[in-house]
This record gives sequence, C-alpha cells and structure tokens, in this order.
Amino acid sequence: MPVLEFSKDKTPFHALSPAVKFGWGALIMVWLFMIPTPLQMLLFGMVIYAH
Repeated sequence: MPVLEFSKDKTPFHALSPAVKFGWGALIMVWLFMIPTPLQMLLFGMVIYAH
C-alpha cells in the first residue's frame, strides 16, 4: 500500500478536522528537524509509520 494512497476508514484520526491533521503533521515535522542523528530520525519514522 503506498503511503499517500487514499483510504476511507472510520478511525478517530480520520474523523478529525483537516486543520487538526495539518497541525499534527507540522508538529511531527518540527520534531523531526530537532532530532540530532539520522538513526534516531529513522527509528522515529518507523514508530510513526507502524501506528
């Protein structure tokens, strides 16, 4: 399944408003810029993608 593929699910995250989802994405991006090493960034990305 591609990462950016549309899926019509009924999860709590899908029920959120687009503004909240945008804010969540922005927060994760800022957090990623604050991670000092590429290995830690990779681990963080794997944890986020797994959920």
